[in-house]
Amino acid sequence: MTENDLIAQALAMILAETNHPVYGNALDELWKEQQATLASATATKAEKEQAKRVMDSLAKGLPAIANGLRDAVKGFQSGDPFAGSAAVMEICAALSSTIGALSVAGGPPGAVVGALFSIVAMILKMFTKPQKSLTAQLEEIVRTIKSESKIQKLHTAQQAIEALIDTLTTVGEKWTLAEIEAKLNPIDGAAINAIREAGQWLEEPKNQDLPLWGHVLAAQCQTYISFMEAQTLAIASIDIAGMEDKGVLSIAKLSAAFASNHPIQLRFLLRVQPAARNRGLKWHIGRFSTGRFLESGALNLSDATTGGWKSLGGEMRVVTVSKTRTNNRLDANPYLAIFHLEQADTPFQRPEFSNRYRKNNRTYAMFGKWPLDRNTGWKEIGELQGLYDICATPGAKENEVYVYTATGKKIEKWVHSADHTGTGLARSPDFDFYVAADHTARAVCAVSRPVAPSGEDPNFIAGEEWVVYGGCEGPNKETFINVQFSSGYRGQIRMGIMYGMAADSRYLWTFSKVDITCISHNLMFQLVRRRLKDIFQEQAYYSIPPELKMTGVDESFDGLLDLAPCDDGTLTAVFRKDGKRIYKATPKVSLAKEWVTQSSFLRQIVIKGEKKDDYGRIIPTNGWERSTGEEANRVAKQPIFCWSLVEGLTKALQKSQEVRAATV
Repeated sequence: MTENDLIAQALAMILAETNHPVYGNALDELWKEQQATLASATATKAEKEQAKRVMDSLAKGLPAIANGLRDAVKGFQSGDPFAGSAAVMEICAALSSTIGALSVAGGPPGAVVGALFSIVAMILKMFTKPQKSLTAQLEEIVRTIKSESKIQKLHTAQQAIEALIDTLTTVGEKWTLAEIEAKLNPIDGAAINAIREAGQWLEEPKNQDLPLWGHVLAAQCQTYISFMEAQTLAIASIDIAGMEDKGVLSIAKLSAAFASNHPIQLRFLLRVQPAARNRGLKWHIGRFSTGRFLESGALNLSDATTGGWKSLGGEMRVVTVSKTRTNNRLDANPYLAIFHLEQADTPFQRPEFSNRYRKNNRTYAMFGKWPLDRNTGWKEIGELQGLYDICATPGAKENEVYVYTATGKKIEKWVHSADHTGTGLARSPDFDFYVAADHTARAVCAVSRPVAPSGEDPNFIAGEEWVVYGGCEGPNKETFINVQFSSGYRGQIRMGIMYGMAADSRYLWTFSKVDITCISHNLMFQLVRRRLKDIFQEQAYYSIPPELKMTGVDESFDGLLDLAPCDDGTLTAVFRKDGKRIYKATPKVSLAKEWVTQSSFLRQIVIKGEKKDDYGRIIPTNGWERSTGEEANRVAKQPIFCWSLVEGLTKALQKSQEVRAATV
């Protein structure tokens, strides 16, 4: 595609999204004027060089602005304010760089400056609604903990920003540069200082186990997003009529001052992510020390960085937990649906797929809002008896949970609603999952709204509401994974040796006692769409280090016993090492294949870490960190409630930096 094609496409997109021909035509006319100057026989060399610089600046900036406008409109219209806000930050970065480059190139006419910023202002005024602070939900409890002052300062900053946004969106209002700088000082103003102070507090290790640490983190991120929206609106509201250069240089300087906070916020988010990953809702099935059912235990939960386990009782060998769909609302106290399967027999002690996923007895459930101080207690689910496996995910509608079950003969789907205080489930009539007649459906895992990992094309699975995986066993004990996407694409993949399977929002993970593999839902979709069945070249691989395996007695059940991937990018595992111990790690899945052996060209799952010895020297480790004390049979984890906000803002700022670098 030529440069002219790119500009034409960008201008068409801007016109389509804003429906405002005046602004689009001003940009179109500027582009055509530069083309005419370059083609002119009478234009001087200096005029042609200036025209070329202006065209280069627009060619770099306009496509990024157009894409940002498209994403902002889609985000706000879909009811996802964060997606819209993230797109606004991309627009702001592209605008800042483009105006700055045009200034160096001699500066565009005032009409073009007005066009660029008025388009963005139009989008924001149409869709932007001030982000409500989480402190409105927390007034009764924030006074009792040390994080009160930080939340209050952020709440005050948000209120000031919201008042400014309300003022700036008044139709026809224009502001001088001095007024904007006074109201929203991006270098040393009250709002940005409150954001920075909260960041420093969040990075203090002594604060990271406080109950409202996550609330402060969420408020800090929300306030920063509101701050960026206010900045973009402020720039678009500057009165440039009386300025000597139509405000080009002044706006470029102000945009640069606003954008100077992006690297600071990005570095803060990258530093604080490990602490955020240490939080979240963690679950494990403990161990009964005596009796026939040594694979069973009571359910324990914690949201602390270490320890803090609370028992919910029960007697189970399989558990699944899901919160309800909240339609992009941050909910620090989500409604939880917990289902568990009661053991039916004494286990046949061999690490086989058919042993892990064998027929169980009764199914029980517990419902309530976190922290589950008030809950329904364990209630038997009469419709679900004799299951091999069970998996719960957020549903498609507000307050829904989907429950998927493996019955041996089929994979079924049920719906639970938080509006129901009882245990009733409704069977989903439109779910038809393929299982071969001579296969046994033993395992099931599912994901709502799967996403592509960074670096993969997200368009393949964009719009998919769910993906379901069924672990099936053939007559000769060979294992298969049957997969079905909400769009209707389905397939069957031969897996060979597999002990267990689990999924997070990006990957399907499988494991045996000696290795871990994963494949993205995105790549799986491409496999089944093309009706390919060879998964082995698309998976990533990891071998369990020998120090995490038992030696001596009962080596048949050593190594990895359970694996729980989480949307925050962590893995929680149970290793048979000095008992059944809980470990955690943060893997990196490589996009590129590499030579593992002379004959193996594969993707790798990289897990590694480091620690300091008594002399301060860096010592490499295997990357697995053991939890203290507890023994477990099974584990599960959900991320901290604001993880999607932290991760989304981090990606938006990284993209903003990339856009800025590309347009300078």
